[in-house]
Amino acid sequence: MFKAVFPGSFDPATLGHMNIIERASRLFDELTVIIAENRQKHYFFTAPERFEIMSELIKPWKNVSVVIWDSLIVEYMRQENIRLLLRGVRGMEDFSYEFELSMMNKSLYPDIETIFMPTDPRYFVIRSSSIRELASFKGDVSGMVPPLVADALRAKFKQE
Repeated sequence: MFKAVFPGSFDPATLGHMNIIERASRLFDELTVIIAENRQKHYFFTAPERFEIMSELIKPWKNVSVVIWDSLIVEYMRQENIRLLLRGVRGMEDFSYEFELSMMNKSLYPDIETIFMPTDPRYFVIRSSSIRELASFKGDVSGMVPPLVADALRAKFKQE
């Protein structure tokens, strides 16, 4: 069984994230999307909200599941006996950061390997933080996020 994890904050999930998940679902027998809950970060959507959204978004792929994790990703991987960590990268800045992170993860759990998957060029400039900012000004984010996410953003900003 060829299993991998794809961790991220997914705050919110973008079309770039979904592109990586779709492509990875064809490469691995099982793909676990990990909703990271970092105590040092402040999220726009709560972990349960991000989990609910991602659970809906991954329904087309039977070999993809989602979990919330609030500790080191390598601890989840060790617990579940998963040795492959998938990271999406848009450019050199992402790669540089992700490469350093992969070295730290490797030192914590030598059995893991990290694979970097470049995003589809259509999604090269999509950043979750930019999407949140655009949505806060009631800008059109429909070309950057799935419809479910666009609706969730609109609803969340109406509450504020």
